[in-house]
Amino acid sequence: MRIFLGIDGGGTSTRAIIVSENGDVLGAGTSGGSNLHHAGPDGAIDNILAAEREARRAAKLDDQPCAAAFIGLAGIGSDADRQRLAPLASRLRVTSPQHVTLDSDLVTAHAGALAGRAGVVIIAGTGSCCYGVNERGESARAGGWGPLFDDGGSALDIARRAVIETIQAEDGRSQHGPLTREFKALLGDDFRKAITSMRLPGEDRARLAALAPHVFEFARKGDALSLAIIRDAVDELARCAEAVAKKLAFDKPFNIAAVGGLIRAGDAFKDPLVDAIRLRVPEANVVPAALPAELGAALLALKSLDGTIDEVIVNALREGLRSQRKASR
Repeated sequence: MRIFLGIDGGGTSTRAIIVSENGDVLGAGTSGGSNLHHAGPDGAIDNILAAEREARRAAKLDDQPCAAAFIGLAGIGSDADRQRLAPLASRLRVTSPQHVTLDSDLVTAHAGALAGRAGVVIIAGTGSCCYGVNERGESARAGGWGPLFDDGGSALDIARRAVIETIQAEDGRSQHGPLTREFKALLGDDFRKAITSMRLPGEDRARLAALAPHVFEFARKGDALSLAIIRDAVDELARCAEAVAKKLAFDKPFNIAAVGGLIRAGDAFKDPLVDAIRLRVPEANVVPAALPAELGAALLALKSLDGTIDEVIVNALREGLRSQRKASR
């Protein structure tokens, strides 16, 4: 039996999964973040190897090498980035370093969300981006230029908009309302110091993004400002999906799936996003994500050797994921 390794690495965590050639989920592991630009090459490699070891222990396959591995990492944007992680290929337990593929986490998120098929994925978490692949294998992206100039529709963007409104209300440029009063309280007694000392990116980026759920809370209560912030955020993500769809010129109706922390935040964000996508990209079908990114990576590892992705394997991975989630409850 051949086994395959899929790894998805982000800023805060790295997830590894080992599957069989038939799509059986054999073991999973997690470790700390492996974003190249946050953890550095040594830290990223250490956390990738730690996640692999945990997945092997769970699968009871400490000795058998994997036939192939696919690793999708946040922060990978160039050949120079891949070169910084070159030592990883020989340290993973894979039959040959030539069977280790390293790419962006956008690629694994897309493969998982759309089960390896053509289409577009919207990623909406602390940051945001949109990535698509058409039937001809051509890829395109929009957004994801970072917190200073972009990341529209992300948790960071939503929270930042609420802070901007709070600043303006505090100045008297507008009136305080329920959301701005909440944000002023959340940022503490010395509001001005909290704002002027904040630096992005870094720890403050995560701290600010973590405030986004408060906007959803007030939106559920019908707060007009919160609803407007969310409306603008989802429209920005839909614009990215529209741009990617135009670049790729799909031959037939295609699927769009959305993944990330904001999608898991509930209907206050997900429902307006679906409406925005349908308005801007009416030719697309909006579908739920099929698989998480680490299983997308496993699919790509299988494809790297076998050349295709079989629907039977996709269904087996889905079933293995359901069983794994039941076992962890």
